[in-house]
Amino acid sequence: MKLFYELEDSVVGIIIGVLVLVYAGVIPPVIPYFNIVFPLVIGIFLALNFVDIIYFAKDFHENIGLSLMSLATNIVDILINLSLLSVLVFRLPVIHETLVPLFAHQGIIVAGAYLVIINVAWIIWYHKG
Repeated sequence: MKLFYELEDSVVGIIIGVLVLVYAGVIPPVIPYFNIVFPLVIGIFLALNFVDIIYFAKDFHENIGLSLMSLATNIVDILINLSLLSVLVFRLPVIHETLVPLFAHQGIIVAGAYLVIINVAWIIWYHKG
């Protein structure tokens, strides 16, 4: 168990994915104080991603393939979250110049869908095994 539940980062990842789709206008906003809740949840997800990378280092010897896939998805999650924070809260120069332009038009929808799909896949995989 990482903090409270083995897959808490996946649950928060699904929530972030849905919030990204709300932000993109795909899903109508129903959350009060969205502008406050969204960056806070992104910060929580970033922290959980870093905790997951620490556990990656501990569990690397058990299943190398899944550990490397976990590392790759965590890196992508971190980059997406840093990009969102760069747009919403404060400007991170390197992130804002390189990754934020990728979120123009349909890119933000793809990022939200990625977060939902990959985190649902992790939950399904975990409960199968």
